[in-house]
Amino acid sequence: MVMEKCEWYNKKIEKLSNKLYFPKTDNLSVSWKSNCAQFENFEYKHDFIPKFKKIKTIDYNKKIDEIKKNLKEKIKEIKSRNGKEQTIKSLITKTKKKIDNIDKMIKTRKYAINMTYNNKKTILKWMVECRKLYNYCVDLFNSGNKISLDFANLKMSVFNKMYNSKKPVPYDVLTDVLKKKKKWTY
Repeated sequence: MVMEKCEWYNKKIEKLSNKLYFPKTDNLSVSWKSNCAQFENFEYKHDFIPKFKKIKTIDYNKKIDEIKKNLKEKIKEIKSRNGKEQTIKSLITKTKKKIDNIDKMIKTRKYAINMTYNNKKTILKWMVECRKLYNYCVDLFNSGNKISLDFANLKMSVFNKMYNSKKPVPYDVLTDVLKKKKKWTY
């Protein structure tokens, strides 16, 4: 079978095509039997050796054992500081959730947010208020006064001292600031 070269068939293309897993064209004969082509003297240019990346295997049992070991250490630490039973229960719940989702994948995407001037102004106002609340919590913690380690009581006392009844920022945003601060108080 004689093949004519096309104008785009150059040395670079020829080199690439020789690397592909195609049959040799010399000594190839085709015979037709009942509308089917049968190839004779069929040989490949080279042996096909697939190249796969080595897949990293994860020993989930080992990871779960590490998570459980860390849980036991954290529980001992909380008990040594006379921590609340509620804290231990929430820690156990978070650990169980982590173990249940150990083989799952979270897929995320980035989105650009095009904000108007008023949107930017509102978010900056929220950020300023969050900074005030955070700094107030740091001052409260560093003052040496006894503060409640219970999150609900801490949140209510801080909100009553700073805002009385009207909050200039959505409640959830302020609660998130206190959740960050809550980690310091244990």
